[in-house]
Amino acid sequence: MTETPLISIIMPAYNAALYINESIDSVRSQSYKEWELVVVDDGSTDNTAELVKRLSLLDARIKYYYQENGRQGKARNLGLKYSKGDFIAFLDADDVWSPSKLDEQIRLIDEKSVDLVFGNAYKFETSSNLESKELLNEIEEGFYVGTVALEKFYDFNRIPILTVLATKDSIVKVNGFSENLEIQNAEDYHLWMKLLQAGYRFYGNSSVVSGYRVHGTSATSSAPSVPIQSLLAVYDILKVSSNSEKLLRKYNWQRLLHALNQIDISSDNFIIEYKKVLIAGGYKSLSKLIGPLSIVCNKKQINYLLNDYLTKGKNQTLLEYVILKCKIFFKRSLLFYKK
Repeated sequence: MTETPLISIIMPAYNAALYINESIDSVRSQSYKEWELVVVDDGSTDNTAELVKRLSLLDARIKYYYQENGRQGKARNLGLKYSKGDFIAFLDADDVWSPSKLDEQIRLIDEKSVDLVFGNAYKFETSSNLESKELLNEIEEGFYVGTVALEKFYDFNRIPILTVLATKDSIVKVNGFSENLEIQNAEDYHLWMKLLQAGYRFYGNSSVVSGYRVHGTSATSSAPSVPIQSLLAVYDILKVSSNSEKLLRKYNWQRLLHALNQIDISSDNFIIEYKKVLIAGGYKSLSKLIGPLSIVCNKKQINYLLNDYLTKGKNQTLLEYVILKCKIFFKRSLLFYKK
């Protein structure tokens, strides 16, 4: 590795005027100076563009690009396309970095001979002073490689994207971020699993290098579907496996229950959403029963039965469970299945 390689920092921004100055300031304050900041405006309707363009006149390392709103995966892929560095870091337009973030991680990625390093972050609301704050994650320090690491990631996303430094080559070779709108609050999680599946090596460090801002307009806080999208991200990775259903049931049970509880049962698409989530959770046979069950149960009853069944009745088929749970469901279901 050259002594001071260029690091490209990709920053998607959507209506980010309130916080983006502070985020960019944390980049300009880095002790490591060989960086470029690629800001991708994801169709903002506020004065995000004006603020970034003004800062780019003060610092030529700041680059501004615009796209029609396409969400995070598409914005990050556009940033990747225009990036010139051999290394890639990510920072959202409302988060911040510690001044030594890049310096520490460019040394670490070389020292550990890995393709991606990540650290920890504090959560904050107003003050971005990265001291004495609540940690975002519990980071298990060490190497993440191969099937063992991938299985750990099936449980949950272990990497805060704002703490990542990775080789550009590794990200490009797995075709970057998914632009599938169904997982656009878990597109980073999906990328980490793709990289591990392709044999790339990670190293996790527990030091705090970033600050994650908690506020009501952030992409994840305003998206109750995050658990569903995380489930679908794992499903997309596992579905090519010959024993995918078994693996999904093993790793996704708690996430499945969480995802089911995020579905709006007043929605007209309730049955479609339930089928999609059950399939993603490895319960294809259950998904086939949801349509017939909707004939004999109302939405609240289906919601209760599925959650109760998945929690307590996993040694029975859903139909057996329904029969035992409520005889009236049995009588109506029996009439249906006799047709």
